Amino acid sequence: PMKRFSILFMIAFLLIPVTMVNAQEALEVGTVLTGDITNAEFEVEYTFTGTAGNVVIINMPTKDEDGYSNDLSGQIILLDSSNAVIADTANDYNFDVALVTQLPADDDYIVIITREDGRSGDTEGNYAVELIVPDVIGMADSATGAVSSEGNAAYYVINSEEDFVLLYGKSAGDFDPEISISTLNENN
Repeated sequence: PMKRFSILFMIAFLLIPVTMVNAQEALEVGTVLTGDITNAEFEVEYTFTGTAGNVVIINMPTKDEDGYSNDLSGQIILLDSSNAVIADTANDYNFDVALVTQLPADDDYIVIITREDGRSGDTEGNYAVELIVPDVIGMADSATGAVSSEGNAAYYVINSEEDFVLLYGKSAGDFDPEISISTLNENN
């Protein structure tokens, strides 16, 4: 009887670390999570539940404690629940990284935050990660948003396969925001 107890205890004890290693923190829209990429922990996983057709932005600025860019050459990899790569930022060589893609299916997605060259890489640093699901604007609609020098941005999606004109007007303030337009094709 004593021998059986020891074996069962050992099995239960060994299963606890496996569960803790596989635990993944959930990304939620509007919540910024922070972490560190080091030589010991060069890959961090997060999860979120996505809806087919939604455009998502996974934003990862790499900042030090004072808000200045650090040496982390970050990379984002987005996987579906079967671990197939949906999109990645492998060819983006910026310190601040953003992955923009349209989700192919209703699914539980995995976001991998890492560094250029992953295990073989040598950069380390702090990062923040945020999941953004922009509002969709119809062709005849308008949107009003606010931005500031504090780092927040307003994102919108226009679904169209036709050419269109986008009109922008600043309504108040002395801050001149940067406007950028990106297009997603069938390959995201």
